[in-house]
Amino acid sequence: MELTSESIVSFSITDHLTSRDQFDAATAKLCSLLTMLSGEGFTAFKNLSEDNQQNLIWLAFDLADDVGRAGKLVAGAPTDGPQCVTNLRRLMRE
Repeated sequence: MELTSESIVSFSITDHLTSRDQFDAATAKLCSLLTMLSGEGFTAFKNLSEDNQQNLIWLAFDLADDVGRAGKLVAGAPTDGPQCVTNLRRLMRE
């Protein structure tokens, strides 16, 4: 297989993980992000530009959706759309 920018972008490591691995990976990412945004990390967060703060909050919502979807896969439940991001978009419009 020839590596092109399109083939690299279209390759997703999560396609090759079990649902439990996806859940564990999503949970670990969200926990790491929230660890960096709390405690002493909160001071650094407050010193970021408003755009960067919003982007990090958006990332947390996105990771929470990943955790929710992966958890449903582990449980064998149907996975619906990204609830957290949908809620965030609604809140940002208000």
